[in-house]
Amino acid sequence: MRYLNIIFISLLSTFLLVSSTIGQNKKKDLQGVFVDLTKHEGWGPFSPREEFEPIYYTGTFSVGGTEYKVFQLKHKSDPYEERFIFRKVNSEVTFTEKEGGIIYYRNDEINLAGITFDIFGYSKRADQFVLIEKENVNYVQRGLKPGTTAPTFKAKDLFDQPISLNDYQDQYVLLDFWGTWCGPCLSETPYLKEAHKKFGDKVQFIGIAVDNKKRLIKYLKEQHIQWPQIYIPRDSKSQAPLIQKYNVYGYPAMFLIDPNGNIIIGPEQEHRLRGESLSETLRKVLSQKNTRK
Repeated sequence: MRYLNIIFISLLSTFLLVSSTIGQNKKKDLQGVFVDLTKHEGWGPFSPREEFEPIYYTGTFSVGGTEYKVFQLKHKSDPYEERFIFRKVNSEVTFTEKEGGIIYYRNDEINLAGITFDIFGYSKRADQFVLIEKENVNYVQRGLKPGTTAPTFKAKDLFDQPISLNDYQDQYVLLDFWGTWCGPCLSETPYLKEAHKKFGDKVQFIGIAVDNKKRLIKYLKEQHIQWPQIYIPRDSKSQAPLIQKYNVYGYPAMFLIDPNGNIIIGPEQEHRLRGESLSETLRKVLSQKNTRK
């Protein structure tokens, strides 16, 4: 009986220790740190800027036994221009902008307690800050690697017409997550137009635009972009289900899906769908399909 009690106490202690760690860091099954944020009025450690709201957010977390605090200043229109400052809690060493500290952006790397993290931004909740261990950063593509089934979706296009991935069965589909506020996205426009002109009858292009509606329509007209666009309001307080399904964490994000509904190319090989490589990749994929017939 004494032996069983020892086992029970040991298991209970292990459970409490794991539960405490999860509660403290909001650590999930993913190799990352999830931090709940608290909203504050004013500028905090940040210098006032016209493009930012006088509101900042803070959260505390632990890495390697060291407590840290993150300060986040939100941009008025561009989430990828947000600023992040980190400092150790209860330490004389502070890293604030006023004291000449380092300002970080989304997708930047930061080393804390000897561990390198990518600044991911948010989880599915808009009030949670996320750091991902660099060596595990590809968790965001988990289940979206080549050969896996592309998540199906039903949505509405820019003009409120229904659109579904299942509408394009037996076709190749190119999904492009983008926005007119994203400089790298706009750089891809001429290459997308060229590829669409060459292969638009064999590959269905679908844009998923996270944007301001008027600005988006204006850009589409100016650029004579013909393929359908799923519109996601950029001022949404939480991530849209479609973005969550495809685990999009940076823009542009492109996926090439085969006629069987499987992903051929995802973010890990996205360079094959960018710039001049896009047309060449589609040409090779379609030629391989014809060879197999």
